Amino acid sequence: MAFKIGALAKATGVKIDTLRYYERIGLLSPEGRTEAGYREYAHDAIQRLRFIRKAQGLGFSLSEIGKLLVFGSSPESTAGDILEITEQKIAEQQAKIEDLTQLRASLVQLALDCTGEGPVEECPILNHFYDEGDAVLPSAKSTGMIPPAASTRDIPVNRPLRTSKEDDTMIHDFDACRRAPKSVGYPGYLVAVWGNLA
Repeated sequence: MAFKIGALAKATGVKIDTLRYYERIGLLSPEGRTEAGYREYAHDAIQRLRFIRKAQGLGFSLSEIGKLLVFGSSPESTAGDILEITEQKIAEQQAKIEDLTQLRASLVQLALDCTGEGPVEECPILNHFYDEGDAVLPSAKSTGMIPPAASTRDIPVNRPLRTSKEDDTMIHDFDACRRAPKSVGYPGYLVAVWGNLA
């Protein structure tokens, strides 16, 4: 059974523009074209697109996914080729986790430094971003980890961490810092990762 591009997009939930992009970079190829010039894709294109989506969900780039597809279709390839790419991805993700842990340590220390009292111009969080020098707090740099006392569980309950629906950034709902500029926020997906690291 052959699919036109619109039917393939509907069957897989992948946008038509994305399918065309996959075709341009070699991840997807039409089986042929109709007499009217419309692309036609074989039924196995659905399985290929599911493969791409699941691999993306585990952090593989489109370039890496292309290599996996090539290895998977080559009789000369071995499971060792797939394992090598996977281990490289694990190392890459581990490095990102360490970076996020360092960022979280700095943010938690900033939160502990803020009493939530006084005028906003005295807020240590905002003042830290205006200060010159290294953006990472010295305490976080020296330890390389979150200090035992600097856990989100140690922050008083009247100062909860939350994700702003307005700008999708992590802010502390302090009395003195109730409105955090968007420029000092972090994407919402980092908040989820930090939560898993706690």
